[in-house]
Amino acid sequence: MQVYKMIFKRVWRSMKEEFQQRFKLNRIYLPRSTAFGSDNQVIRREDYSMASDQIAPVANPNVSSVTMKLQTALMVKQSAMATPGYDIAETERTWLDNLEVENVNIIYPGPGKVPQGHEAPNPKAAVEMMKLQGKQMEVEAKKMQWANELMEARGLTTRRSIYYRPKP
Repeated sequence: MQVYKMIFKRVWRSMKEEFQQRFKLNRIYLPRSTAFGSDNQVIRREDYSMASDQIAPVANPNVSSVTMKLQTALMVKQSAMATPGYDIAETERTWLDNLEVENVNIIYPGPGKVPQGHEAPNPKAAVEMMKLQGKQMEVEAKKMQWANELMEARGLTTRRSIYYRPKP
C-alpha cells in the first residue's frame, strides 16, 4: 500500500499540473463560447477568469482508494467507541458517508432524535397488547395440554388392545 500511495500522489500532482496548464491555455485560446457534451452545454472564456492555482483533481492525494477511506473511517469509529471524547454522532455520519449511503440524515438523525416510525408506543396500548399476548399464551398452553391428553388416551387404548384379546 505504501508504494501504491506514493505512486498515486505523484500521479495526482502531475494531473494537477496538467489541469492548471489546460486552464491557462483555455483562458487564452478558447473561443468566446463553445458547445460541448451530448447536451450541447456552453462554456465561455469568462469561465476561466479565476486564478489557476485553485484547479486540482477532485481526488484526495492522502486517501488513495475507497478501501483506504473505509479502513480509516472504521479505525476512527472503533476508537470513538473505546475512547471517550469523540463526537459519536459525527463519527457515525462520517462512517455512513464513507460507505456512500444516501440520505444519511434521514437514516441516522443522531442521538436523542426519534426516527420516523420509531415513536414510543402508547403505554395503555402496550399494556393491552401484553394482556392479549398473555391470553394467547394461555390458549396455546390449554391446546397443548388437550393434545397431550388425547395422545395419552390413545396410547392407553392402543396398549389395552395389544394385551387384551377377548377369547373366542
